[in-house]
Parts: sequence; structure tokens; C-alpha cells
Amino acid sequence: MVSEVKAARAPIHGDSVCATNIGTQPGYEQPSMELESHRPQEFQRGPRFWVIIIGLGISTLLASLEHTVVTTSAPRILEELQMREDFIWVTNAFFVSSASLTPLIGQMCNIFGRRWVFLLIIALFTLGSGVCGGATSGGMLIAGRAIQGAGSGGIVLTVNIIVSDLVPLRNRGTYVAVILAIFGIGIAVGPFIGGAIAEATTWRWVFFINLPIGGTSLVTMFFFLRLKHDDESAFMQKIKRIDFIGNGLLMASTVAVLYALAYAGAVYPWSSWNTLVPLLLGLLGCIVFVGFELSSLPAEPVMPMRLFAHRTSIIVLINTFLNSTLYFWYLFFLPVYFQAVSLYSPFRAGYSLIPQAVAGIPGAAISAASLSKWGRFKALHFAGFAATTLGMGLL
Repeated sequence: MVSEVKAARAPIHGDSVCATNIGTQPGYEQPSMELESHRPQEFQRGPRFWVIIIGLGISTLLASLEHTVVTTSAPRILEELQMREDFIWVTNAFFVSSASLTPLIGQMCNIFGRRWVFLLIIALFTLGSGVCGGATSGGMLIAGRAIQGAGSGGIVLTVNIIVSDLVPLRNRGTYVAVILAIFGIGIAVGPFIGGAIAEATTWRWVFFINLPIGGTSLVTMFFFLRLKHDDESAFMQKIKRIDFIGNGLLMASTVAVLYALAYAGAVYPWSSWNTLVPLLLGLLGCIVFVGFELSSLPAEPVMPMRLFAHRTSIIVLINTFLNSTLYFWYLFFLPVYFQAVSLYSPFRAGYSLIPQAVAGIPGAAISAASLSKWGRFKALHFAGFAATTLGMGLL
């Protein structure tokens, strides 16, 4: 109990385990949820804390912008790099690497600690931005976007983990809401920024602009982010704990399924072997992945099946999937519609999406305030999906 009180009162000095492996890693102490729910939390919020929070917010903004910034600059990129149907992989490579590597990055946070993993992925994101900005061919641009995606997905994940480490559960809602609001705003204004840059200078600055900001964030986090990691295992012992097979199965399956869906109907018929073979192999790989994670073979599964043991967790994951699908669908569809059908300029196409970003700010603020005051989230889910359904119907 003494260790639990210390963990709850001084989270800024601890590196508590993330949700994927809570309570299973050596050297970690699990804070008492009952204590956090019933006692007011006092935690350090000095200058270093606020520098870290600002740095996390800037990193989140960078990562979120790159999700959609290329949608309005796409015509200029297509023209200069002579890309055709492969251009879809400028977007897909980003999301495939982001989604498939996120579980691996989460596991690395548990094994190696948050600080060095976070610095690594910021450096990775900045490197990918440089490769994209200097791309001389479509293949080079796609490779850079894949590197960017790995860094972006890792930033979004580790920012939330670090916030959970720094802020007690009772006070966490406000900070998480702010980070999510920054993420949503970045995604929403990405097309506007991409269009404005493409018209004012060159599309390459859509990526080059990340270099000074990413470098500043890297230096700031290096000096201010100090999270204690209690696992003193040897480096090779930590490497052996990584679920390489599980991560490999997940990445290969994701790429195969997305490859089939990207070209089905547009390039190859749905009945073509070019579509069916990767689709079936990808789905089979997903089944094998689940079976492997359920078995006793991985020492530390990258995706513990206990995460899906509770009804609430399953519903939240399903809602997250559905919300992300709808959100990204219209963020990618509308810029294309505005430029190809309405013949808007890249700048005007991005400008037309600003109302969505503006509307998201009060929505996030109201949600954060109500969650902190009443601690009820079910009504927020109902209201959010009702508004989303209405908006999609009007579109």
C-alpha cells in the first residue's frame, strides 16, 4: 500500500506501465485505482511539467497534420513526380506503417521506457519528413511517407502514455481532451495548410516545414522529459521480450489486406487473383495472428487478448474504429470532391474544411468539462455519434 500511495502521489517521477501490459512488467508498480478515484490528487505542475505538456502538444500537432496535409497538395505532387495509380500509396503507406507499428512501439515503451522511445520516434518522423521533401521519384516519396507514418503513429501513442504517467487518473480527463483536441484540429486544418503551402511556394515545404519544428521538439524533450524506468534488465534480455513474430504477422496481414482494397475495382476486378490472393492471405494472417497471441508461444504478447475480455473495452474499440473510419473518409473525400468536381483551388479546398476544425474546439472543451465534473462518458458517446450521423446524412 505504501508503494501504491507513492505511485499515485508522484506520477511525474514514475514510468507507469501502459495499458497493453499493465501489472505484468518487472520493475513497475500499479497505482491503486480506488485511491485515485476517491482521494484528491496533488501532483507537480511546475515549469518543467508545462514545458513537457507544450512539447507533447506540438508533437501531436505535427503528427496529426501529416495525416491529411497531402490531400490538397496532391495535384502538384502528381504532376511533378509523374505518379499515377500508385499515388494512393502516398497515403496508404503512411497509415499502414502507423497502424501496424503502433503495437510494437507500445511494447517498446514498456520494455525500454518512454523517454528514449519517444525521442527515437520524433527523430524518425523528422527523418521521414526530410525524405518526403527531397523526394525525386514516387517510390522515394512513398518510402518517406512510410517512415513518417511510423513516427506519427508512435508520437500519438506515446504522448497519451506519457500524459497518463504524468497526470493522476482523476485529473487526466482535461489533459487527454486537450491532446485529442490538438490532434483533431491538426487533422482538420491539414488540407488547408497543404493547399496554402502548395499555392504559395512548392509542395515540398509541406514536408520541409516539419524539420525545424521536429528538431526543436526533439531537443526540448531530450532535456526536459525525465521519466524513471525501473527495469534494469540487460539490453539483450529486453530484446528477447519483444514479440517479433506477432508484430511481423500483424504488419504483413495489414499490408496484404490494404493492398487488395486499394486496387480492387479501380485497377483489378474484385474477382481477379490480384485482388483475392492478397485479401485472403491478409485475412488468414489476421486469424493466425490472433491464434499466436492466444497461445503460450510469445513471452509477452504484443496484443494481449485480455484487452478484449470486457464488454466496455470491446465497445470502446469498436466505436473508435467506426469513428476513425467515418472521420478520415470525409477528410479525404471532400478535398478531392472540391478540387475535381467543384474545381476549387488547393487553398480554397482546404479553406472549406475550416468549419469542421472550428466546430471541434467547443465540442472537445464541453466533453472535457463534463467528463471532469460528472465522470460519465456514455452520454458523450451517444451525442458524438448522433452528431456524426446527422452530419454524414447531410453530406
